[in-house]
Amino acid sequence: MSYIADILKEEYIGQIAELEKEYFGGDAWSENLIRAEIGQENKHYTVICEDGKVVAYGGFAQVLDEGHIMNIAVRKEYRRQGYAKAVLKDFSEKAKKYGVKRFTLEVRESNLPARKLYEAAGFEFVGIRKGYYSDKENCCIYWSSQEVLF
Repeated sequence: MSYIADILKEEYIGQIAELEKEYFGGDAWSENLIRAEIGQENKHYTVICEDGKVVAYGGFAQVLDEGHIMNIAVRKEYRRQGYAKAVLKDFSEKAKKYGVKRFTLEVRESNLPARKLYEAAGFEFVGIRKGYYSDKENCCIYWSSQEVLF
């Protein structure tokens, strides 16, 4: 695995947009939205590549000492191989570097594999936002239960 930490590069935009569509469907970020994230001081990204191909990525927005995980996505053929966990682990390293003490995130109620991963990483379920996604599915709200993950 190779990481491109703290850097969201223009050269990855197309691949990340493809990955967004594959993973998030109608809620996927557009290339323009992804491009707008480049260089923002309060946004931190992790991109994992295999042989020049983006196979996983994630990002969080920092607000003071809290991180809001905006997205984590892994290509279908690379799922259940530890890539999402590696993204979370890199977030933990960035948290230490940037003074983030805890994280929050939203995840689809039906996304049980992601929910199990977050719970294993120390996140606690705190509530539901009804009809949050474009298809009206509920989202589950989580907060990290410890000061810094992992």
